[in-house]
Order: sequence, then structure tokens, then C-alpha cells
Amino acid sequence: MLIVEKRKKIVGIVRLKPVDKDVSELASLWVHPKSRDEGFGSELVQWMLKKQKKGKVYVLPSSDLLDWYGALGFHAFKGIPKKLEAKSSFCKERFPKDDISWMVYQIVKGSEDASFKRKPSLLVIDGGKGQLGVAVASLKRAKLNIPVVGLAKREEEVFVPGNKVSLLLPNDSGESLMLQRVRDEAHRFALKYQRKLRGKRMLS
Repeated sequence: MLIVEKRKKIVGIVRLKPVDKDVSELASLWVHPKSRDEGFGSELVQWMLKKQKKGKVYVLPSSDLLDWYGALGFHAFKGIPKKLEAKSSFCKERFPKDDISWMVYQIVKGSEDASFKRKPSLLVIDGGKGQLGVAVASLKRAKLNIPVVGLAKREEEVFVPGNKVSLLLPNDSGESLMLQRVRDEAHRFALKYQRKLRGKRMLS
């Protein structure tokens, strides 16, 4: 278990529970509400995963966190270890209206992030026709067949390869909100990385 304190106050807790040989469960994850928008939860989970040398890590997230765990490299699957079946049954009985769905993270030897081992279902480019065109050309050169769209921020226009006219999705639609969330999270990650690099330069 890892407990993180800031100014003598607990701001984060993450616990990995051994289940079987080379099998663990991400049994607990809590982040103080004031730290949730800073990506602190992702850092806690990634830190814990890096401590694992091999095997699999299972998690049983609520339905609203499926995409969040998916972005960290977890994915849905069929079948779970027998030692986790009791918890699965308990959750189904206690929360019958919820969609109980386990996810798993496969520790890949010699890789820091298993999510990069999986082909993405969709690439979202931050930009309009120009940026999308560059991305499409790069995918062709790399011989990668991956769906790609461009998202222009001014009016949240969605550009699709081969279409001259952009798609205007309703701002409150699930599709539009998802694309905006992906784009904003990429921005947040990039800015955080740049701040980290600047901090290293200042200390060196």
C-alpha cells in the first residue's frame, strides 16, 4: 500500500492486493477531491504498476471509470481468476443495476507502458484539415491502418479524411464531449511534461 501525504494531510492512497502467483488486484484507489484534476490518480496507479515485475493486475472499476482505466493500459476481457469470483458475485448482488466489468493490465517485460503495445481504435488529431492531412500521410508511410479524425478547437469541428466538409456535433452530445475530453487530457499531459522538463533544466 502507498499512502501519500501533502502538508501532513493524506491526499492519495493506492493498494495492490496479491491474488495468486503473478496475479494482483488493484484493490484500493483514493485521491483527495482537490487533487483529482491534476492527474494525481493516474500517477499513483502508474507508480504501482511499475513496481510489478511481471504478471497481471486486475481491477473492478465503476462504469464511469472504464475509459479512465483504459487510458492507463487496462482492457476488458473474458474470464477472471477463481479467487476473484467471490468479489465479482458480491458486487453484482450489492449493485445489481451497475455493469460489473473487470479489466486487466498485462505487465510487459522491458516495457514501461503496456498500452503502447496495443493498436489504438482511433487517433484524434488536435487540429483541422492541415494537421489531419499530415497525420494521414504519416500513417500511410508507416503502413498503419488506423482510423483518424481531426478536432479543431474553435468550433469543435470534426474533420474526417476524404470529407471536404467538417462535422459539427452538438456540444452536449456524448461523442463531442468524449473527443473534447481526449484532446484536453492530451494537452494536460503535454503541459505537465513540459513543466517537468523545465524543472529539470532549472535544477541542472
